[in-house]
Amino acid sequence: MERAMHPRRGSRVLFTSMALGLLAGVALFVEGIVASTAVDAWGVGSWVLGASLALIPATVAAGWAGLVLHLRSHPRWLRVAAGVALVEIALSLAFATTWSPGPIDNLSIGGIRFADVMATMVPLGDGTTAIGLFVDLFVLLLMLAVPVVAGLISVPGRPTRGSLGWHLAGGLAWVGMIALTYLFIIRFLVVFPG
Repeated sequence: MERAMHPRRGSRVLFTSMALGLLAGVALFVEGIVASTAVDAWGVGSWVLGASLALIPATVAAGWAGLVLHLRSHPRWLRVAAGVALVEIALSLAFATTWSPGPIDNLSIGGIRFADVMATMVPLGDGTTAIGLFVDLFVLLLMLAVPVVAGLISVPGRPTRGSLGWHLAGGLAWVGMIALTYLFIIRFLVVFPG
């Protein structure tokens, strides 16, 4: 049995998602600037840039998981979403360090390099391109799987909120604001500074 949500509360979900998406977009951009500066100026490994890019889908997935748990009336939806964000960040860092060009490219078993095997899977490009595509695919699948898994968490005795439309709009607003903020900053402040 679903209980109806007052329209004012439903719109609050939408506008909160938009505001938090705006903040997340700015935070991801600042984190990307710090990561690129760390690689260029301080000589940090290139895996930092990979981790920086992997944080974008991790942030999207954590926001979606929070919205799904909120819709399902989970009593600790915010804590669980924060935990999901930490797990996603840890996985992003682990994959960036493991699959970045360098250590995995030189891995060989029986005289066959891993990069050569991966290169055969991509018609154009080398092993590094293939590994990058594999990591991108894994991160995107993980991004889609996290809200689905959050939806499988049962909340006994608590009916779901009757505001599926508002939560779906909030999920789209979350992603849209992250993307628009990130692209706006890059387009107007970095590429064509005033």
